[in-house]
Amino acid sequence: MSAIVLLTEVKPIITKKGDRMAIVQMEDLSGKAEGVVFPQSFERIGAAIITDQRLMIWGKVDRRDEQVQLIIEDAEPIEDVRLVMVEIPAQEAGNIQHQQRLKEILRQQVGEAASAKVSVIAKIKGHQKSQLVRLGVQFRVQNEHATVEALTSAGFLAKSSALINLKS
Repeated sequence: MSAIVLLTEVKPIITKKGDRMAIVQMEDLSGKAEGVVFPQSFERIGAAIITDQRLMIWGKVDRRDEQVQLIIEDAEPIEDVRLVMVEIPAQEAGNIQHQQRLKEILRQQVGEAASAKVSVIAKIKGHQKSQLVRLGVQFRVQNEHATVEALTSAGFLAKSSALINLKS
C-alpha cells in the first residue's frame, strides 16, 4: 500500500531495547489514520518522520480488533518522489503482446526489490481523454532514468517526472 499523507503528530518512542520508533497521526484527502514506524524502518527513514511533513509512504494495513493501523515501512518527502510515466495508446492497452513486452522491460529494471521505490504510471491515452493507472508494487523500479531509456529503446513513449509535476 502507498499513500501521500501529511504527518499531523509524531510521538517518538524508545523501546525497552533502546531502539527508536514512532507512533504518528496522519491524514490525506480521505481522512485520518494512525501509523507506526517500527525501529528497523525508523533507522532508515526517521529523519523524514517529523510533524507537518508531507510524505509518500509505503507500508501495510494492520487490523487488530476494531482498530486499523498503518505500519509504515518506507517513506520519502513528497518533493523527492520520482515516477516513470509510460504513455500507451488506448487501442494498444489491451494487446497482450504489448503488455508482456512492457512487463519484461519493467521486471529487468526492478533490481534489488528493497531499493525499487520509483513507481510506474501508465497513461492510457484515448482520443478524448487519458486515464492514469498506477502499476503494482512489483513493477516499481530502481532507477527512473535507466527505465525511461529501456522503455524508449523498446518503442514506448516514456518520461520520468517528480510526483508534483505529474499533471504535465
